[in-house]
Amino acid sequence: MTLRLSNFSKLLTIVLLTATHWASAKVYLPKEELSKESVLPVFDGAPVVKDRIVNLKDSFEFGIFSGFNLNEPFYSPLSFGGTISYSFTESSALNLWGSFFMEGQSTYAEDLDQFFAINLAQAPVPEYILTANYQFTTHYGKMSVTKDLVMQLSLYFFAGGGLFSYTGSTLPVVNAGLGQKFYLTSKFAIRFDLRGLLYQGPNVLDEKVPSSLENATERLPADAFNEKIFFETLLSVGLVFQL
Repeated sequence: MTLRLSNFSKLLTIVLLTATHWASAKVYLPKEELSKESVLPVFDGAPVVKDRIVNLKDSFEFGIFSGFNLNEPFYSPLSFGGTISYSFTESSALNLWGSFFMEGQSTYAEDLDQFFAINLAQAPVPEYILTANYQFTTHYGKMSVTKDLVMQLSLYFFAGGGLFSYTGSTLPVVNAGLGQKFYLTSKFAIRFDLRGLLYQGPNVLDEKVPSSLENATERLPADAFNEKIFFETLLSVGLVFQL
């Protein structure tokens, strides 16, 4: 028994020494055999968004909205209007947009009257804007509102031009901006637009015609004033319906 245990101890010692030797050994590989980059699998035809319920191609969209001019100093910043769009593809569309401005002056009109000694009540006012725009949808996706409610949404950009009507004159205008649609169903959505307007309109504070405006008894046309370039920002929120 003593002999057998001695032989087993020797065998165990040899195994432990061999394992220790291999564990401490360093393994060298040629550089050309080492991995230089990672490769991800590519799946043909993988859907970008699964279970898409809103399809825009060959569809019409009708909507109404209310707008607010963020930097209008003289007149009421409120407006309302409508929009019509036709989508050629899932990303490209033609958008017709029209807005009518509410009558009245801004809250700063009285202060401006006193400071500049003019009569803004008889100054030409913006009446409506009509534009045609190219609209490009860049992103379509989903937003989880609750565990049981998922809202479809799309982000788009647009640019175009049209007409801006002031009292007695119709002026060219260009506009560009971005928007977001939040779909309540596959047909109804809430539409938010933020657009910049660039046009050359009447300068009612022109020092060359203060007496004409101050002594006016009726509203003067836009062409009675010299022109200047205006840049205004209009935010609108509305509902749209897709056919």
